[in-house]
Amino acid sequence: MLYIEASPRKSRSNSIEVSQVFLSELKNAHPSIEVDKLDLWATELPAFDGYTGRQVCRPARQPQPGSRHKPWHPLGFKALD
Repeated sequence: MLYIEASPRKSRSNSIEVSQVFLSELKNAHPSIEVDKLDLWATELPAFDGYTGRQVCRPARQPQPGSRHKPWHPLGFKALD
């Protein structure tokens, strides 16, 4: 399971507090579950502009016109693989 933490408030965040309670109960009910945490405020993310968005949403079978850069591959979760 991938848990994405997106609040910059950390210890003052109600959503993080609720999530921690949920994850604790989930682990109690399913001890074998693995939870990977992705903290969006501690992770360096690649730039994502309009061009990149259009390439990501482009059907795979369409050729990529004039590639300025390779927009999609940096967005993978290789650190969690």
